[in-house]
Amino acid sequence: MAILVLYWRLNKAEVITKKFVTPFDYSNQALIYVPETMIEPNKNNTDYYLEKCLEHIQKLITLTEGRSLILTTAKGTYEHYINRFNKFFE
Repeated sequence: MAILVLYWRLNKAEVITKKFVTPFDYSNQALIYVPETMIEPNKNNTDYYLEKCLEHIQKLITLTEGRSLILTTAKGTYEHYINRFNKFFE
């Protein structure tokens, strides 16, 4: 938590953390995938970066037979992916 407090510039006294028991078997049913060959995003390569992300995401969706949750940090990225995924799933 300490790293996130510093990174997000939060006041530690105002942060509440909770841990919940879950029936979900994360070690057998979850995957976090960070490709080693992924380029760093920057303002000069946004479109190229998004296309490279989509290539990896589409491979994972295929491997998991669609059982996937894709998280984005920006509405524009989400909209770009939705438009491209509509074509992918046709």
